[in-house]
Amino acid sequence: MLLTGGLLGGCDNEADVTDTPSEPAPIPMDGPWADYKLDPPTEAQNVLLVDTPYRYPERSCRLASELENLPESATLTTLEDGQDYVCVWNSPTAFAPEGIPFNEVGSCDHVFTQAPSWFVHPQRLYASDQSLLEDEAFAKELKWAQAQVASSGCSCCHSSQSGSAHGTAWDADAPAVWTDTISMARLYLLSGMIDEHKEFGAFAPEENHGARRDIVMIPSSDPERLRAFFVSEFERRGGTQEDKDDAQKQMDALFSRKDAEPRDCIDPFEGLIDGTLLWNSSQGVRQVYLQEVGSEIPGFPPNLDRPEGTVWAIRMPADMEAIAPGTLVPGELPEGAIQLVPEDGSAPNIESGKRYRFFATPDVMLLNLANCTIEIP
Repeated sequence: MLLTGGLLGGCDNEADVTDTPSEPAPIPMDGPWADYKLDPPTEAQNVLLVDTPYRYPERSCRLASELENLPESATLTTLEDGQDYVCVWNSPTAFAPEGIPFNEVGSCDHVFTQAPSWFVHPQRLYASDQSLLEDEAFAKELKWAQAQVASSGCSCCHSSQSGSAHGTAWDADAPAVWTDTISMARLYLLSGMIDEHKEFGAFAPEENHGARRDIVMIPSSDPERLRAFFVSEFERRGGTQEDKDDAQKQMDALFSRKDAEPRDCIDPFEGLIDGTLLWNSSQGVRQVYLQEVGSEIPGFPPNLDRPEGTVWAIRMPADMEAIAPGTLVPGELPEGAIQLVPEDGSAPNIESGKRYRFFATPDVMLLNLANCTIEIP
């Protein structure tokens, strides 16, 4: 489906590599944890997680009058029927109005296509002292952070009660101190202290009910407060430099390829062959880019999939077949394809005699099938 060969941890955006937290083996599930159990993804959810191509973020809208306790900060959209709606983007990086669970407006089915295919049952990885819940300040921040997750697209994969009834790796609806399900490396990743978390993309606050995710990994109406919460949890549990290093390694596993330089295409296996684009595989692709040499490799929607220097970029919608090798002429839009660049739909300015980076992937952020330079005759 998507995401660097299925390496991404969906809503917490973390690599599916061996997570080596400094905690000992999982803590016994006793006390309020005794009855905690999540079912694996349903058959229908598995189809979305595993077999459905990435669906680009689209908006879902619901009548504002149908939502209770709508905050004043909510952005309302007047649609063609003249009525006010609350709209959210269907994405892990999206945010519903504060206090409104994401799935009351957004579509987790849509988000699932942008999530990892793997399922890891959340476990209690740390035994917090239950008396912490009697600390009013701590309990307040714990509940507030839980609500922030619930209002974000992250809830689809990490809020088993307020989201989609699916949860993997960690669960904001786990019993008692729910952060006990988060490993040390994940806590540090969620804090946004590793700058590469921005590589997962973000919506502008004015399109995201005021939420930002350039400071903390989860989109939040108060990102500094949410970062402080995760940092505090990391420190409370005795986070170490080794844990930070583990988190950094996971980011490196995901994004080191973004620095990969293109090589020359190898004729006759890849590149521009007999006027069409070819890659050394029979697999189809869903994203194709021609870029100025030296441009950044495309990243995640909505703001990193059209890097500066991109001359022409197209994608195939999830309900269309992928593009087969040897069928695509540079600058010609296949039937059903969507042109990302130029955004106005005009013909690209592809210059004869010039070299371009040819970049193509089978789905959003999957390991590429082409990253080489071609010369336009």
